[in-house]
Amino acid sequence: VSANSNKTFDKGYSLIYSNDTLPGMSGGVVLNSAGELVAIHGRGDREKSSDGSFSGVKTGFNLGIAINRFGTISSSLGVNLQGQVAAIPQSTAIKADDYFVSAVEKDYKGDTEGALADYNRAIQINPNYAKAYFNRGQLKDVKGDYQEALADYNRAIQIDPNNADFYYSRGNVKYISFNDPKGALADYNRAIQIDPNNDMAYLNRGNVRSALNDPKGALADYNSLIQIAPNFASAYINRGHLKYSEGDYRGALADYNRVIQIAPNDDMGYFGRGNVRSALNDPTGALADYNRAVQIFPDFAEAYINRGYLKSEKLNDTKGALADFNRAIQIAPNYAKAYFNRGNFKYRYLNDRSGGITDMRQAAKLSKQKGNQYIYSLAIEQLRKWGASELPDPNFTK
Repeated sequence: VSANSNKTFDKGYSLIYSNDTLPGMSGGVVLNSAGELVAIHGRGDREKSSDGSFSGVKTGFNLGIAINRFGTISSSLGVNLQGQVAAIPQSTAIKADDYFVSAVEKDYKGDTEGALADYNRAIQINPNYAKAYFNRGQLKDVKGDYQEALADYNRAIQIDPNNADFYYSRGNVKYISFNDPKGALADYNRAIQIDPNNDMAYLNRGNVRSALNDPKGALADYNSLIQIAPNFASAYINRGHLKYSEGDYRGALADYNRVIQIAPNDDMGYFGRGNVRSALNDPTGALADYNRAVQIFPDFAEAYINRGYLKSEKLNDTKGALADFNRAIQIAPNYAKAYFNRGNFKYRYLNDRSGGITDMRQAAKLSKQKGNQYIYSLAIEQLRKWGASELPDPNFTK
């Protein structure tokens, strides 16, 4: 039990708990270790897939109606509880749990500032309220207050060093916001040590290992994740990306096919399969997949870039290729790779030397700003080959 509030909130909820739950359990019983009725399960949050649908992966956050509250109206509904009801402690004094549950409800309704204020109040009343620090850290993380979010995660772990979710979330903020993959790796390791079935920790540890040039470790994590959650589309997407980057096109193709089978509206499944089909010299199949990816997600800049490349290199469709490169830049005007590809295309296929050089200069400029040494080096090399004057500084400083 994370919180047991004296107050009732939307739909009568007052109890928060972290049991594993599944869709369809709403209205079911929540029991204590003595087999007594504690609450009626109401809502369990789940992760969202990349296509916006719920993946079924639990978040470990549930709301229920405490049975002592339901008991006040059960007889009028014709429900006989038969005495198998747990005694739930109550207090008339305002307590930290009241503010915690209130914060959860406000966050659920989109009132971030109200939720933060209630978490602050809960922590004032109970300075050792680990879950309040954790939830406040998550809100700050979403707001972009990464340093404060990290501080909250640190405090939550200090109070409760055996909660896998705390390490998982701290690992996320370290990796994504502070570019600290080794620190993130240590946190994901600890999360998995505490909870060997922590699916999201395997997913993100696989991502970190891939970034740290450990493809074998990354593959092992994705395999473990798929064993735990065989219908988790993101696991197959990431494993497919890894296999593709390692040259295992057939293995990648199987993974992307599985993604599309599980989540037919997942744009990344079609995008990945399009890349594989292109590599396997199936331009017609690749084109169909890129078309489907941009149909699902019309602002998918990378899909337009790859489709443009396919059209120019394998389908002899220069007009369509230019339209795709232009669309990618319209969507992402600061994307160096889009300018790099359009510059190459203009120079090679349209005999537009001036336009090609202009785009390549922009690719060099943007890649340097973003810290992308790979694109920057390629752009400099192309400008040199084309005899462009006033080359940018070839010495890259990240």
